[in-house]
Amino acid sequence: MKAYKGTKGAELISELHIVSNLIFDKYVGDAFSNNKLNEFLRNKNVDTIEVIGIDGGGCVALTALGAIKTGYNVIVNTNAIGTSTILNKNKEKYFKKLRQQGAEFI
Repeated sequence: MKAYKGTKGAELISELHIVSNLIFDKYVGDAFSNNKLNEFLRNKNVDTIEVIGIDGGGCVALTALGAIKTGYNVIVNTNAIGTSTILNKNKEKYFKKLRQQGAEFI
């Protein structure tokens, strides 16, 4: 499912504890498809990304792969990643690829 700014499903849930106004939109699975995210992180001298999220068989893994491709060290926090039963096979495939590309798993 894709959600675009201003459409139903794209708004942040009220229970989310927002700690800054830094929001980087994305329209594909890999958050690094938004060059503004990479630019912001580089300006802050970030070299390591810890990925967490809802869909380990989709956007979480794709963002981790995008981070590696962009030159970041990646930590995959498996305690903070969910996956639907349907996408579990994808998750295992992506996690294998991430391990091969040097991601650290905790």
